[in-house]
Amino acid sequence: MSKGMSPNEIKAELVRRGIKIIDIARQAGVSGEAVTMTIAGKYSYRGRRIRPFIARAIGRPESEIWPESTK
Repeated sequence: MSKGMSPNEIKAELVRRGIKIIDIARQAGVSGEAVTMTIAGKYSYRGRRIRPFIARAIGRPESEIWPESTK
């Protein structure tokens, strides 16, 4: 079973792809802080709405990034 991606791995992938937190926030219609908190794993309910935008940005399925949330 995959352990998923750590917040640092997610951020590194965003940097590698040249994507900023604010870009994801604009797409999702939320604040940059909300995206940052979701990446850090601080939002559970609210983050679920933001996670697809993060996953799309780094080109990975949500289940690969957050395997515990897809059970």
